[in-house]
Amino acid sequence: MTAGTPKIAMSGKTKLDFGTFAANQEPRDKIDIVNNGDAELIIKNIRETCGCAARKISSKKIAPGKKATLTISLKKNSMSGPFSKAVYVESNDPKTRFLYIPISGNAVPLVKIYPKKYLYMGTLKTGKPYEFKFRIEALKDGVKLELAKPKANFPIETELKESKQKNYMLSVTATPDKVSRLLSAELEIKILSPKDWKPLKIKLRGRSVK
Repeated sequence: MTAGTPKIAMSGKTKLDFGTFAANQEPRDKIDIVNNGDAELIIKNIRETCGCAARKISSKKIAPGKKATLTISLKKNSMSGPFSKAVYVESNDPKTRFLYIPISGNAVPLVKIYPKKYLYMGTLKTGKPYEFKFRIEALKDGVKLELAKPKANFPIETELKESKQKNYMLSVTATPDKVSRLLSAELEIKILSPKDWKPLKIKLRGRSVK
């Protein structure tokens, strides 16, 4: 007698498209994994390329001709903008050890930060003030922001003002006080409204000289 062989495949759709959704939501979708072989299919592991998803399968052992449902849930605030990732299902199929499942979508953030959320300030002279500005554009109405106390290893002053509808201006004045030092600062902006959005983070790096 010859032992049978499991054969993993997808039944119906072959990819997960989450469409457009708010970045603080937790969208989920399902896909069926089928065993087209003539021996039991064993699901060993399920991995994703981003650490942004939770995954659950209805059964890790699939008999020949049967199927199991794989549910993928995206973690809230783990994506921003259009994305293209993948999920890999590892099994005992000798010909397809890893089944590739593409996932895609567009996670719409609440705000956009210009020029960007990370700024390298360059080399700054000790005792001299330097000013940096950020524009924060809200992508929907009713956004209210509040600036928390900054965390920095050098003297820094910050001010957040609502410049016009849907826009805020963040001013940062950095005055290095020590020579030959790596400068590091993290600014946190709390989102008061709407609810259920994580705080914004802006990071600044640089170096001080005499």
